[in-house]
Amino acid sequence: MECERLRQDLAHVGGDATVGELTTSLAHELTHALQDQHFDLLRMNERADTSGEIAAQGALIEGDATLVEYDYLWSLPQRVQDDYRTVVESGGATDGSGISLPEGDVPATWPLVYDLWSAFDYDLAPAALDVVIAAHGRKHVDRLFRSPGWFRGGVID
Repeated sequence: MECERLRQDLAHVGGDATVGELTTSLAHELTHALQDQHFDLLRMNERADTSGEIAAQGALIEGDATLVEYDYLWSLPQRVQDDYRTVVESGGATDGSGISLPEGDVPATWPLVYDLWSAFDYDLAPAALDVVIAAHGRKHVDRLFRSPGWFRGGVID
């Protein structure tokens, strides 16, 4: 299942993507494959009872993959990093994952709340996980995956 999603996501990147976009997208999507192997994402999702729990899980899953993506990006040569930043700053990558959405995929009437909601997993969640890592170390992120009860208690609902 995760392999098919990986193939579809990478096919969506497109032929005009920069090396930075392609390789960081690959790092991001391979992180999801590893998450699934180690933490069984489908089972984790099935244990969620509310939309708030599902949102918290999504933030953990995407936040973790985005941190790996950025760690990989910062390891690339400066020229590749600069190309990546140019694409992102020009609006070419809109979801934080390095994947450029083709013109017309996002409706012109897209409500602002959707932009804010979609920014949560890719922008705010990685920052929150950075705080967790600074306070408790990287292994604590794995503990969050293994402890489904951490997101209970009305995070959003």
